[in-house]
Amino acid sequence: MRAFAVILGAIGFLSATLAVAQPAVPAFYDKPAYVKLPDGRRLAFFCQGQGGPTVVFDSGAGGRARNWFKVQPEIAKLTRTCAYDRAGYDTSDPGPMPRHAANVVSDLDAALHAMGERGPYVLVAHSIGGFHARLFANLHREDVAGMVLVDPSQDGGEMPFISASPAFARMFGKDGDGGECIWAAAAGRMRPGDPLYVTCGSPPAGSYQAKPDMAQAVISEAMGQVISTAQVVGSQKPYGDLPLIVLTADPNVNPPNLPDGELEAYRRVVREGHRAMAAQSARGVERVVPGANHGIQITQPQAVIDAVREVLTQVR
Repeated sequence: MRAFAVILGAIGFLSATLAVAQPAVPAFYDKPAYVKLPDGRRLAFFCQGQGGPTVVFDSGAGGRARNWFKVQPEIAKLTRTCAYDRAGYDTSDPGPMPRHAANVVSDLDAALHAMGERGPYVLVAHSIGGFHARLFANLHREDVAGMVLVDPSQDGGEMPFISASPAFARMFGKDGDGGECIWAAAAGRMRPGDPLYVTCGSPPAGSYQAKPDMAQAVISEAMGQVISTAQVVGSQKPYGDLPLIVLTADPNVNPPNLPDGELEAYRRVVREGHRAMAAQSARGVERVVPGANHGIQITQPQAVIDAVREVLTQVR
């Protein structure tokens, strides 16, 4: 389990870094509004726009609220929107471990109530955030008007891919390049003088890349995918006619280094998993986004904008 969590965490940190390095990120994301939970912890929220339903954005492992900077401002022209940093992420306070879906959903539900936000909401979630959106919908169906899942993580995490591909199983047994960085960050080693500090990009003191709480949260979320799956599947009920769109990354963009036959098996796992998620609703659809890698909201943001608009049109 440790190796794949490392890979996920490294990818999440890398994608977040690439996203926020672009000068187009609005200063809006530098000014969070802090929401206090019943236990005294604070989560950082970034809300803009007016009207309803409120669209709530949840990021993937290692991603932050600002990873939606190409999507949220456009949707905010249509309705109220809120993106947030989960417990432990960036300036949000850490939360109870492990960071499986039930703990994340409990935090989000409490935060929305504390803010006085009224449902039902449209949930937009990327990657591992798909567990959170689906569990929220399972537990609070009356508070969910629709969902857009952006290349969501598969139920069971890496296990379906291991079953489909012996080569993937062998890859799973090795730590990925750069994976040591997130474990070092979790141990509080991202500081000058540590041998890994320069290798890992010399993150500034106090930055999210060097923050132990964030690294620990990312690792816990990634390693808890089997638990999160059990929570989602165990509470799953048909969504009726809930508007639901599942966006899948282009299988020809950044494919894993697997033999041809096993690569096709890997791709089938992704498509079948996403189709099964969409099938929970009579109005659910799954669609591939041409030219998009896993970070669809960054590489092909218009596809996400269009999907959210489509769901908003259906629920109004």
